[in-house]
Amino acid sequence: MSIPDFDRRDQVSKVLYAEDFDIPVLSPVEPEPVSDLSAGEITTPELYTAEDLDFACRQEKERVSALERNFYEKEKSEWKNCIENNSLNIIKKISDQMNQCARQEAENSSIAIFSHLAKIFPSLLENYGPRERDVLIDKIMPTLREAARIRIEAKSQEIQHLLTLCEREGVEVIDCRADDTLASGDFRIFWATGKACREAGTLVQEILKIFSLDKVLPAVSAE
Repeated sequence: MSIPDFDRRDQVSKVLYAEDFDIPVLSPVEPEPVSDLSAGEITTPELYTAEDLDFACRQEKERVSALERNFYEKEKSEWKNCIENNSLNIIKKISDQMNQCARQEAENSSIAIFSHLAKIFPSLLENYGPRERDVLIDKIMPTLREAARIRIEAKSQEIQHLLTLCEREGVEVIDCRADDTLASGDFRIFWATGKACREAGTLVQEILKIFSLDKVLPAVSAE
């Protein structure tokens, strides 16, 4: 028994198959000719001139300099404010402590005065109380404040700054005096029972004087 050949066209109608189309013929693509780069030099147009570059450099330097100046001024201002605030805190602390000590001494003095007067004139002080004591304290306080004043000496410019701070805060217990014989940064502080000083500049001058004398004086013979 023989099987007839199978033909899809006979079996399926109205269907296209690959064999129904011709294979397209592709045209050969020719590569573009490569230009000879070595034949001549490639020149590009100049976008910036030397003057433009020099101007840009100057602008950048000015910008950086302005930033540095602003940073320096800001840092200097912060440093100045920090020093000023610390100075104010120290001044206030000194003033508060001295006023507190003067107040305590005035109270002790008033108690001692009333105690002795009560022994001498008992009938005279029968009506004396806190009000009279406060009046006596107010009378004594200026004398005690004056006795407890601190005197500070420094160069004119430096002591003027301290004096300005004291006047701004109403501090009266510190007596600021100028002494231009002191070196910059040196100072002297005097109070009722003592004093303190920082005379680094004077000390340096003395040391330099000693060294200069050693150079001038002739060598002493050992004979």
